[in-house]
Amino acid sequence: MVVNPGTPNERRLGNVDTAVLQPGDVLEIRSAGCGGRGDPMAREPWRVAWDEARGYVSAGAAGRDYGVVLPEGRVDEAATAALRARATPAAYDALSAILSALPIHWRFFAKTEIFARMDGRTGAEGVAAAFEAVCARFPDLPRSARATEAIEAAE
Repeated sequence: MVVNPGTPNERRLGNVDTAVLQPGDVLEIRSAGCGGRGDPMAREPWRVAWDEARGYVSAGAAGRDYGVVLPEGRVDEAATAALRARATPAAYDALSAILSALPIHWRFFAKTEIFARMDGRTGAEGVAAAFEAVCARFPDLPRSARATEAIEAAE
């Protein structure tokens, strides 16, 4: 983020959550795009394979973000169906509740660690169990009452 780009009053803010501006300031924000449209879990697996073949997405991201398993660049239909079955609305609700209860600077880390610890678990219960495992491994991770409520609601 840059305030007043190309002027004597230019200020480079870097990646921040807030910016204090003065009247007349111009704030320029540049970020990666192409987030896509629609539910990534509803994207046709062959399209995700096509994206992977062209380097737009890695095989790991295909599984993590789209629920598509691509061994050697080909769609594994059975594994994809099983992976997508784990991504239920209740699981996403539980994940969202847990992450939104955390301080912003912990959210990406916690999400990555929760995904890494799903270990075949499914649904909201799986998310809650994975978060418990993350908290056990990283005791400095803040536990809030809202996160605890989200876990209890999932169980």
